[in-house]
Parts: sequence; structure tokens; C-alpha cells
Amino acid sequence: MFDASATDTTNSNFFNGREFTVIRAAQDSGNKYFVECSTSGMNFPDADFNIAATNNDGKIYSELSTSVEAFFQGANNVFKGADVNFSNKKVVLREIGTANKHSYTNKMVDDSTVARAHGSVSVGDPIFGIHSAEFDINGSAAAVNTSQVLGLGSDAASLDSTITGASNMATNWVDVQDPPIEVSYDVLNQRLQFEIDRNILGTGTNSNFNSFKIFGASTATSTNNLGIPTSDDTTETLIRGGEKFSAATFVADGAEIQLNDKRFGIKVGYNSELKAFEFSSGTTGETIAANGAIGVTTAQTASDIAVGRYLLSTTDGSITDATDFFGGDNGLLGVGITKTNAIKTEAKGLAALPAVAVGASATEDLTQVFRLSNQNNENIFNVSVNGVPGIIEIPQGFYVGTTLAEALQERMNQIEGTTGIVGGGITVSYNSDTNNFTFTNGTTGRDSTIKVRGASKFGLDNVDLGVGTVPQIFNLTQATNSEGLALFVDANGNKVTTPPANVVDGYFPLFIDEGELTFDKSGRIVSPKQGVHYEKQEAGFSIDLDIDFTKSTQLAQPFSVNTVNQDGFTSGRLDGLEIDSSGTVRANYTNGQNNPLGKIVLANFNNQNGLKQIGNSTYVETAVSGTATVGEAGAEGFGTVLSGSLERSNVDITEELVNLITAQRNFQANAKSIETTAATTQAIVNIRM
Repeated sequence: MFDASATDTTNSNFFNGREFTVIRAAQDSGNKYFVECSTSGMNFPDADFNIAATNNDGKIYSELSTSVEAFFQGANNVFKGADVNFSNKKVVLREIGTANKHSYTNKMVDDSTVARAHGSVSVGDPIFGIHSAEFDINGSAAAVNTSQVLGLGSDAASLDSTITGASNMATNWVDVQDPPIEVSYDVLNQRLQFEIDRNILGTGTNSNFNSFKIFGASTATSTNNLGIPTSDDTTETLIRGGEKFSAATFVADGAEIQLNDKRFGIKVGYNSELKAFEFSSGTTGETIAANGAIGVTTAQTASDIAVGRYLLSTTDGSITDATDFFGGDNGLLGVGITKTNAIKTEAKGLAALPAVAVGASATEDLTQVFRLSNQNNENIFNVSVNGVPGIIEIPQGFYVGTTLAEALQERMNQIEGTTGIVGGGITVSYNSDTNNFTFTNGTTGRDSTIKVRGASKFGLDNVDLGVGTVPQIFNLTQATNSEGLALFVDANGNKVTTPPANVVDGYFPLFIDEGELTFDKSGRIVSPKQGVHYEKQEAGFSIDLDIDFTKSTQLAQPFSVNTVNQDGFTSGRLDGLEIDSSGTVRANYTNGQNNPLGKIVLANFNNQNGLKQIGNSTYVETAVSGTATVGEAGAEGFGTVLSGSLERSNVDITEELVNLITAQRNFQANAKSIETTAATTQAIVNIRM
């Protein structure tokens, strides 16, 4: 590769552009600073070879570091709102703190002019060197914007060079553990947000920035541009503390991974009393053949859940073996071969249904191309899926009903809550016949909810909340008599304890949704429209039963109302209260009804004059008055109640006047005390003055 007899230029061409591993940086006995590089595995010759000493200067931009730290990049999460770390398994070595950043001074470079000569490098000799007379590493003069210049040669004299000019130098240093620019994801609006730490880059800091701009590729919708606008379209954001720059809404539009393996609605709970985990499938229902039950038009698969663990490859991490339910021991979750007390409950009944929200008919024909704009926020849709809210912003442009449904579905499936993606599996469809949208949740059961609100032109301004349902199972129990014997019905319709001879030993459940016969205003049946068919064949026993409601009507023939017998009264509200002479309290209503509410109780005493007056038209019982006898108004020995009259005051005027005089004297005494205190205080003030 190298030829000792070749020219310097030839060998230097082989030498230039190669990468070297730095072993150490030190100073030799000749006061030369050098960098020792490893040539292992580079196929250098054992003999000496020549290299050309060109006029290109080598540059050193740093000195030896004394305070450093190392960390795994991404091990500590610095991304706001991220649930996981993004470690790339790389070790980062950096200096610690602002005080340990490199500093450059005038003493680091001395001007000199010495001719440069070719040098001959021997195996084992340093390749780069800095003469001690040219560089003062310990200088402490003012900062300089010139770079250190490294000469190329084999001896001290040849290392001298001419410094013909200065170059601007800056220190670019960012603390990756505590970055000054914070990037977060707004889960509600599905967009990126940027915020500057004003204590690092704001006014008054070394950088002294007061605003910032964020811009990306030529268009905000470019691949991987993540909604960041172009330099022409971006806006300037002030750095004052709390101000954020929000990019445009964006969604992930790549191909979904493992689409067929997605599951929604699975729940994991922990029973603190049993100290055990509970795993619930996201669906319900057992295996039912097509038309095997009412409402089951297609085959229904059983709801199931498998809990186990994967055996992973130690080389590439791929799955080499999967052990499902109770197959592999997992002491933490409590499942496995040795966990004999684990219980699995099989699913029963019909499958649960998802939440469905149906919009009204749109005000315009959405089968035709229309333009979606931000006027009146018609491209903004507020949604809530399983209680997790989201604001969907559809890009402006031209759509039809089906393409708008696809855009809504794509963005609704990426709504996130505080714990991540809420489940997905949402489908949005457009029905051209009814000109409306239908939103179906990906989860099922009573916890499945979906709510959508959008522009009235799309029929989404008043959409009812969609809630999932779970069909109930009613298990019939055997009727028994008082002695606990099973009861049967014989051919005559009598209840007997002897079972009939042709009783069927086996049975199977028939799942029927709860409902009712519904008719429209014209009397035609609305539901159920399908006939109910039951067919079961056993040995020696056969039933073939058809129930058809399609011929049923609410109105058999036209009719008119001749007379009406009223047996009630119209609704009314409370209009007032009245009390009659018997003490009965009655409530009057606006519909003419008068209902009694209660009765006032009267008390009589043997000596009414012996009662003690305590004011406020109140008396108390005394030994002279005797005990009270309770009765009704108008009864023997009791008077009547005068409604709307005021009772004579029972205040003792003499006692109240005495109390008034006493209070007046107390007031005069207090006033005199205050006057005396004021005079004394004034005298003291005059003495001090």
C-alpha cells in the first residue's frame, strides 16, 4: 500500500481521509504536544514512509477535560408526555456544568513566521505535534476568536507555521439531559408543541434571545414533516415563559403493524381480597351457529382469553415459542402449570354490542364533491371515545362523504388519553341512502361509549351518546312446592309432582333480546320485522314453531272516538295553603284539587292564667297551670282555630320597660367611661409634647 521510495504526495494521498483511533494526547521530552493514534488493522508498512507537509493547517478546538460524565443516551426520559424512554444503547461522554465548558484566550496562539519543511515519519513516531513555544494552554487573557493551529512535521523547527488570519470560533454546547427546547405532543389536538426555557435562552442569558421560529420542509404535509410549517408560513413566538409554538395537526398514515392481531377492550384487574389478578376478554358470548339463536344471522365465535408468556430468542429477541393459558409458569401473574387454583370462566350468551353514534341527515348531498374549509370551524370535530376526549381537525380540501368518513376514522383511532391510545378499532361509515354518518366504537359492552359533535351541515350538531350493550341471560329455575318437590304441568293444565312420560331430558338455552312490538303512526309494525323460528328435534319429540308478527297492526280498522270517560284530573302545581277552623292544613293546586296535608294540635290547661309568658307569643307550663291536655280544634273543651288572624302579644310591658331603663343606664355609664378615657389620653399626649 505504501512505498518508501514513492513521492510524498503519493503516500499522503493514501494517508489523507482515513480514520484513526486516538489512544492518548501527551507531551514528549522535546516539549511537543502530540496525539498518538492507533494504526492497528490499517495495513501500514513496517518500514518508514514519507508524507507531504502541505500548507493546510490542522485545527484543535479543545483542551484536556478534567470534569466529565458518561451516560446512556435516552436512558433518562426528557420528552414531556412520553411514557417510555428511547435509549439507543449509546454511551455519551460530556463535560459537566457550564463552568467546565472550553474557554479560549489570546495566550493560546502566538504569531510567528517560520518556513515549513517536509518531514519524514518513522513507525512509532508521533504524527501530529505542537511546539511549546507556540501554544500557551494555561493562558488566562481575554477570550479570542482565533483557532489553534497545528503544524505538520517531524521536529520542533518544522512545526512552526505562519498564522495569516483569524477565524471566528464559537462554543456550541447543549445539555441533552436538560435541553432548553422542550418538544411535547398535544394529545387533545394531535399536534407537536415547542417551548423555550427562558432561563437558558431567554432575555438576560448569554444567548439573549427574545423570540424563536420553528420551520421544516417545503410543505407542512411532507413525509415525516410532522405538521411543522415552512419558513415562509411559520410565525415568530416570543420567549417570555409559557409561550408555546403549536404545529399543524398530523396523524400517522403508515401501514398498521399486525393488523389481524389487534385486540380491544381487554381488562386486567387486581382483587386485593383474593390477592389475585383477573383477566377479562374484550368481548362476550359463546359459540353459536348461524341462525342458532334469534338475532344471530352469522356464526358467533366464543369470547376467550389466553394468559401465558412468550419464549424469546436470546440472539435477536424473536418469539420462538408461545405458551397460552395455564401453559407456562408465571409466579407474578399467578398462571401456569403449577397454579392449580387458577380459574377460567367460560363465556355465555350473545356477544356484547359496541357503542354506535348515528348522525342526522346532512343538509347537503355529500355524494357530490364539496369543499371543507375552516369557516365557522366546520373542519373541527369534538369526539369522546370511552370517556377520553379529542379534537379532530380535518385538513381543508375537497371531499365526498366516504373520503370524509375515512379521514375521521383515521384520526379518531389515534386519540390518546393520559395513559396512551384508548383502544382504536373505531369505524366511521357514510350511508349514501340516508346521507348521514355512523360511528362505531372498537370496544363492546356497557363501558363502550362514543360521542361526536361537528358542523350542522354534516348532521353532527346534536348526535346522541352511543353506549354499548350486553344481552342479559335469564336462567329458568325449577318450580317446587312447599315440600321442595319439583312441580310439573300435566295434560289438563294441573300442577303435579309426577313428571310426564314424554319429558325432554336435554335442553339448550334460547337467547332472546329484550324488546317490544313497535308500530309507526300509521299502525304498521316497525319491529321485529323478521319472523321468529324455533325448531328442535329430539328422539321421539319434534317442535316446529313459527311466530310471524309482520301481519300484526296496531289499528285493525279505521275508527273514531265517540265518548271519553274521564277518571282523573289534569296536572297541577301548588297554588297556596289554607287552614280551616278545625286546624286542618290544606294545599290548593292550580287544577282545582284541594288536598289535606295535616292538622294543628291544640293544648288545654286546667288554669290557663297560671301559664308563664316568655315572649314571642309563647307560654310555658308551670305548677300552677297544670299539665297540658292535647286535642283537636272544635272538640269538647277545645276552641277553634281562627285562620288568618294574629294572636295577641303576651309581652310583659312592665318587665320590658325596666329592662330598657337598665340598658339605657348601662349605655350612659359606658359613654362616660369612654369620655374619661379620651380626656386622660389627651392629657398624656399634651404632657409628652
